[in-house]
Amino acid sequence: MKKILISSLALAGLLLVQMAQAAQVSDILTAMTSARESLVKMLAETDVAKRDALKAEVVKGTEEAEAALTAVLADAATAAEIKTKLEEFKTLWEEFKKTRDSELIPNLEAGKLAEAKALATGIQKERFGKLKELLEGIK
Repeated sequence: MKKILISSLALAGLLLVQMAQAAQVSDILTAMTSARESLVKMLAETDVAKRDALKAEVVKGTEEAEAALTAVLADAATAAEIKTKLEEFKTLWEEFKKTRDSELIPNLEAGKLAEAKALATGIQKERFGKLKELLEGIK
């Protein structure tokens, strides 16, 4: 009876850890998606003040995604296979951000809308799909 109780408690603890990690992964996805949606809205916005407000939302979503990512990677209870997938995510996320921040947004702010849209609907769309796929594979 004692062994069954201990096993049940251990299983319950494991399930709680997995649920917490799934919530953290979901937080990454939600924040990342929010940042992406604000970026897409920036492409259609001609008012500079509104575009700047959307850019602030991109930054906010990015910071939230990275805070959640850092938390789950730092959690000792995070399984090695999940950490491996999240490290892959992190590498691609860095590429996504670099292109967004050094090419896409500067093109948009310089009035080079065609170049910005080409990046957003090309390589960035592809990367975002892969990022989303990686996170959804963890949940």
